[in-house]
This record gives sequence, structure tokens and C-alpha cells, in this order.
Amino acid sequence: MKNTSAIILFLLFYLSGNAQNQDLRLKVSGAVQILQSTKFLDSVYTPENADFTYYENVEGQGVINRSHIFNGYSLGTMICYNFRKSTLSLEPQYFMRRSVFRFQGESYSERVVGMKAFRLPIFYSYQLFKKNNSMFLSVGTVLTYGKNFDFQHAGAPYLFSDGPIYKGGTDHGDGHFKNILYNEGFYRQNFFGVGKSFGKVQVSMRFMSRTRLSKLRIRADIAQIELHVSYDLLGLSDLRKKHDVYHE
Repeated sequence: MKNTSAIILFLLFYLSGNAQNQDLRLKVSGAVQILQSTKFLDSVYTPENADFTYYENVEGQGVINRSHIFNGYSLGTMICYNFRKSTLSLEPQYFMRRSVFRFQGESYSERVVGMKAFRLPIFYSYQLFKKNNSMFLSVGTVLTYGKNFDFQHAGAPYLFSDGPIYKGGTDHGDGHFKNILYNEGFYRQNFFGVGKSFGKVQVSMRFMSRTRLSKLRIRADIAQIELHVSYDLLGLSDLRKKHDVYHE
């Protein structure tokens, strides 16, 4: 991944110095995952590393069929090559997500499943109109590599009661949903986005889903909607303007 990023950066700098109506810009970005849909539709699931069985809470809806809101966040920088109404962007990010899943059987339990990750969105954007504050469309891919966590913890009714934390009083261990909701390798998502510029600020909605290969390695169907905001810091065109003013 490092070699790929270096090659892309070199090409962006090369193009920015050998074409007209173009610019290379640096931005900062942040995003919030406003919705995550997670479906694992097996009716019964027993982890390989535990003597415990999960059952679907409602018949026909699977062991996991839940949506979370505002459970993921990212911070990053963006290197953008602009050519007329087109933009090619590279966006290294730090990403964190935390999701809580509740189960009724075989006994009540909650699982916290999440990740802290490095993500690399690579995407193309197209400005729909000539105005600088025009709407734009984006399409791209996101490479993700992260450290996952998956553990059992008590719900509020048990944390604030005098009885056992878990029904049965047993902690059933960590890592139950490895290769179901996550794995330890790289995986890739594709996304489509729509957004609008407001001066130096760009706001967009990104609709993300895993690629077919990632779905083969991770059994659940997982999709996200993210609200993404970026702020334009500096570009080569700004430096050229300052250089021209200095010579005049």
C-alpha cells in the first residue's frame, strides 16, 4: 500500500506541473458514520472458540439484523489533483467504530464489536456545474486495515442491579464474530457519494458497501452511510500567486 500511495503522489505532482487548468491541493477531512446496517441471517450460530450458542431474537430475522447510528468516526488529510471539473483524491484516515449487539438466547448478553483502523479512500469526483460552489458526484474505493475488538459486556439492567452481571454469571470470552463481522486482513469497500461545495468547505454523503471479494471472507452483509466534511488548506496555485506577486 505504501508503494502504491507513493506512485500516486508522484503522478499527481507530475501532472500538476505539466498541464493547464489544473491544481494540486491539500485538505483536512472528517467524517461521521451516521448509519451502519449489519445482517447475519443464520438462525443459529456457535463460535468456534466458545461453548455458547447465539439464536435469532425474532424468527426469520437472523442472529444479527440491526442498524446503528453515529457509531463511527474518522479524521484524515486529502491530497487532491484538480483538472477542470474533475478531481482525483487520496485520503489517508484514522477510523474508529464501536457497535453494540444484544442477544436474548441462549442467555441475555451484549457484545461490543468494533475497530481502530487505517483507511485509504481513493476516489474520483466530478463537478456538475461551472460554479465553484457546484454540487459534485464521487465514486471510489476504500482500503481498510485495522485492529478489531469483540468482547462481552453487561447491559444497563445488570450494571445497576445487585444480581450477577450476566444471567448465569458467565463471561463467554472474546472474538466470537471473527470472520463473521470482521477479519484481521485488508478488506475493501466501494462507495458512491454526492456533495456540495461551500467556499473552502465540501460536504458530502457517502454510501459504502463491501466488495464481492470482501463479502466472501466476511459472512455478514454490512453497509454504511457516512457524512463527510473537508476543508481546503492550500494549493500549488496559491503558491504560484504569491510567487507572482513577489516578483511584481
